[in-house]
Amino acid sequence: MEGRTYEEWRKTAEALQAAKQIGEDGSLLRAATIVANGPAAPVREIGIRRDAALTIYEGKFESVAGSELGPGMWIAAAVFLNWGQREQAEGLLKRLESLTERNRHPAMSFNLKLGRAHLATWDGALERAVALAEEMVEQGQAEGREASPRAFAGRT
Repeated sequence: MEGRTYEEWRKTAEALQAAKQIGEDGSLLRAATIVANGPAAPVREIGIRRDAALTIYEGKFESVAGSELGPGMWIAAAVFLNWGQREQAEGLLKRLESLTERNRHPAMSFNLKLGRAHLATWDGALERAVALAEEMVEQGQAEGREASPRAFAGRT
C-alpha cells in the first residue's frame, strides 16, 4: 500500500492510528511516511498529513533501518515547510544529518540532500538546489540506480 489512491491513503491513515497504539517503530514510521507524503489526500483531510509528519518529528525510531528513516524524515520536513513550520523542518534535517554521519547509509545521505534542496528552493537559492539535485543524480549513478534519483531531483 503506497497511498496513491484515496482509499489506500485512508486505509494507511487508519493503520497509522493502530500503529500508534501498538508502538512498533517500523510500522509506525512506514504508515506515517505514506500518510505524510499523501499524494491522494483530499484538501479537507490535509491536516492528517501534518499530524503524520508530527509523528515522525516526535518519534525516536532507533530500531528502524536508514532506508526507511531517511525518506520519512525528508517527507516530514517537506510537510512542515508546506505548513510554514521551518523550525521543525530544519530540526528533522539536522537529526537526519547526524544520523547520516553516524550510519553512512546511502538512502539517508540521498534524503538529506533532497531535504537541503527543498530548503534551498524555498529560500530562493536555486543554484544551490540545482547543485544538490546534480549531486543526487551523481550519487544514484554511482549506486547503479539512476532513474529514481533523477525523478526525485526533478521534484526539488
